[in-house]
Amino acid sequence: MLVNVWRGEKHDEKRSERLKAAGVDPDKTYSQDDLAKGDQLAFVASGITKGELLEGVRFTPRGAIVHSLCTRLPSGTMENSVTHLRFVGHPVYEYIVRSRV
Repeated sequence: MLVNVWRGEKHDEKRSERLKAAGVDPDKTYSQDDLAKGDQLAFVASGITKGELLEGVRFTPRGAIVHSLCTRLPSGTMENSVTHLRFVGHPVYEYIVRSRV
């Protein structure tokens, strides 16, 4: 697997300078060995939109349901989780609860 550093749609002239200052070469193509060094690795993902691997976020009258996957190496352990987020009483999400009830 090879990955190029994502440049984004909006051009940020200073981004290349910040990347270089942090030791990142924006023109280099990175391999999996560059991105994930070591023998003990973990990968975690949560579904935002529905896909082949994970369900997307589903809103309920009181919050949301999020599906996640965690895998660890070298054991190969895979863990699926379902998280129920409660928006009721949370000031940031109060507008979502009011609009869905």
